[in-house]
Parts: sequence; structure tokens; C-alpha cells
Amino acid sequence: MEKIDQPLHGLADLARLVVVGEDETELAIAAEQVREVIEIDPTELMTAPTSIVGGGRGLLRGVTREGWILIDGERLLADPRLFVERGQTR
Repeated sequence: MEKIDQPLHGLADLARLVVVGEDETELAIAAEQVREVIEIDPTELMTAPTSIVGGGRGLLRGVTREGWILIDGERLLADPRLFVERGQTR
């Protein structure tokens, strides 16, 4: 897990960041609780089931045998439907 040296304004003291990325940090998601940290081998991913439909299907990398749905962070960040508000840098 990677440490982000930025102040977390507006987040509770107990908030956690889930940081995702292959070669570098692509995305950080605020979470109240993290139960488990796992590493997923991309070569073992299966195609998403056909029951997952709609525009979000294109954002998926695949599904694990255990049923974890893996979202592609790069595709998510490139999706024009995503609005990212960037704070001021200090």
C-alpha cells in the first residue's frame, strides 16, 4: 500500500484510501473500512458475466473465480462521465 503525502481535508480521521494502479497510482478511493487487501493476477481474470450490462461494462477488466469484479482504473479515469474535482495545490 502506498502512502499519499497530501492532507485529507474533509475526511474523518478514521477514513482510509484504497490506492489502485499497475505501474503507478492511477486512482485513490476514500473508504470508511478496508476488510482485506489482495493482489490479483490479471492472467487469471475471467470475462465479466453477461448479466452485467450497460455502459459500465466497458470499465471492467474482468472477474475473479471468487466473484470479485475488477474495474479498470485507467478506463474509469478516461470515461467522460466521470467528474473529478481537483483541489488547489499548495
